[in-house]
Amino acid sequence: MRWWTSGFLTLLVASASAQGQGVLSDNELFASYCIGHFKRVLQETQDVQHSTGPCVEVKGAKVSCREMDDLWRKAFEEIRANQLRLRRYLIARGISTHHDTFWFGLKELVWAMVPVVNYTYVWDMYVAAFAFVVAFFQHH
Repeated sequence: MRWWTSGFLTLLVASASAQGQGVLSDNELFASYCIGHFKRVLQETQDVQHSTGPCVEVKGAKVSCREMDDLWRKAFEEIRANQLRLRRYLIARGISTHHDTFWFGLKELVWAMVPVVNYTYVWDMYVAAFAFVVAFFQHH
């Protein structure tokens, strides 16, 4: 195999090792649940923020628009930080989670195409074998 092909397949095998784990601990299941919960909370928080409309300064109000925007930003940052902390935990544990990135879809496509790649990788051998059979039957 070419050096880049073997390195690429090694990377695929190493990054797919989490799929072989069949049993999850309670902590891993809870972390996966919490990631989904935080995703829903983030969406709901964003919906509430958008539904309230733009902030309008009111004279004598206890909270200014600047302070309110700062509170929204801190809420979003805290939710995202919790999600990131749990994702890092699951990555460290080698657990496969919901992937919504390009790499994981590409990896699945490459794994599905491995037999086709193996066939086309040695196409010259198949052509030589076919030419031999054709030549053999033409002479006999």
